[in-house]
Amino acid sequence: MALRVESPLKASVWPGAILGSIAHAIFVARAPIMSHTQSWDGRNYNVQNTEGSRGTIAFGENNESFVGMFFLEESPRNPLQTRSSTAFDRKQLLRGLPSALDAVAGEATQYLLQEVRGVDMPVFTAAFWSVSDGDRILAAEPWDEVIQNGGILVNKQFSPITEAFDVWEEEFELTAPELDLLKSLFTRRIANPNISISLLPREKELLESTADELEGMAACKESLAEIGISLS
Repeated sequence: MALRVESPLKASVWPGAILGSIAHAIFVARAPIMSHTQSWDGRNYNVQNTEGSRGTIAFGENNESFVGMFFLEESPRNPLQTRSSTAFDRKQLLRGLPSALDAVAGEATQYLLQEVRGVDMPVFTAAFWSVSDGDRILAAEPWDEVIQNGGILVNKQFSPITEAFDVWEEEFELTAPELDLLKSLFTRRIANPNISISLLPREKELLESTADELEGMAACKESLAEIGISLS
């Protein structure tokens, strides 16, 4: 029997999303075409790839309160795939979700609407959430199933912070100065989660020196602004 993979600590989810977002913002300064792959809309963190898969982690007022829902194009649970011989009951993926998180789950579903046989509905193939009395992410199925059916879209965000800087450095091929910028902005953002922070002049100059003209700086500025970081 396959070993069950332990789910991540719930306290790592918001910092992981913030770290991924900052790394992404630094990267899109020179690759604005990829700006769509990570974004925030209020307290909702959205991710997508270039192949039709996407997902959202919706956070409550407490950053440790959240619901994550994901649609993986290649999942056998995808109702849009012709190879799916039977309809998958999405409600099973939310089995055990506390009623206190219903509104948060509703936030996540608005980003997963698709047309299925002429009807617009939220389509997701994996889900997870947090509860107040526990230190790990919960789901209605083993964690490896969550990852295989959509959680893979945020797997890097679940990396322990001690390893995460290396993960994003490799993912976005960050230079040493860019990596230093990532560490600096992350430390300041986490220390002051509810206060807008600004780049130092030398940090802005670094981004401007790597940016793909005005489009790159615009994409970077927008991504940073979504998490309360200003260029000025």
